[in-house]
Amino acid sequence: MDNAKQRAIKATEMLLQRKGYEVISTGWSCPDGEIGAIARDGDCVVFLEVAVGQDGFPEPEAPRSLRESLAVKWLATEGCEISDVPVRFDNISFIVVNDTKALVRHHINALSEA
Repeated sequence: MDNAKQRAIKATEMLLQRKGYEVISTGWSCPDGEIGAIARDGDCVVFLEVAVGQDGFPEPEAPRSLRESLAVKWLATEGCEISDVPVRFDNISFIVVNDTKALVRHHINALSEA
């Protein structure tokens, strides 16, 4: 994982905590891919894709099927104590302005059909 992505994941963790989320994990990975952050928002478990760009907010890279598959794998291996709760998929995107500043966009429920 490159330095910009590591900094974005750390910034995501701080942003989520300020918003009142309980951060469960950051930078989780398996051979199939990675989940930038996992958090609880009330009783909902939120799986977040974190992306970093220079010239605009980057679009998420992982397709829906992969994101859902990774969430299932995380729940099976790491989230065994979590059951009977709703899940949600959010996107966090950063535009790097300079070494100390970035713009952030938090797209809540990014995989919603509505």
